[in-house]
Amino acid sequence: MNSTGLKLNDQELRNASYFGEYKSVTFSLAIEFYDYWINWTVFSETRIARMEEVEFVNDMMTIAIDGIIRRTPDDISKFY
Repeated sequence: MNSTGLKLNDQELRNASYFGEYKSVTFSLAIEFYDYWINWTVFSETRIARMEEVEFVNDMMTIAIDGIIRRTPDDISKFY
């Protein structure tokens, strides 16, 4: 549970659980495109606060590494 009383989503849980290069690169790319997410209304401030843009970047990175395949949260966590 986070400070807003909402249940943590999978990306928020990964953020709290993992450290390392993969996580750092994912966050760096998400931050690099912050203005794009907002100006083009790809993600709202609320969705960014819930780390949805980080999860999107994570999805693009896993596709680049492994190709398009079905993934579970556990599969995604293996990258971290």
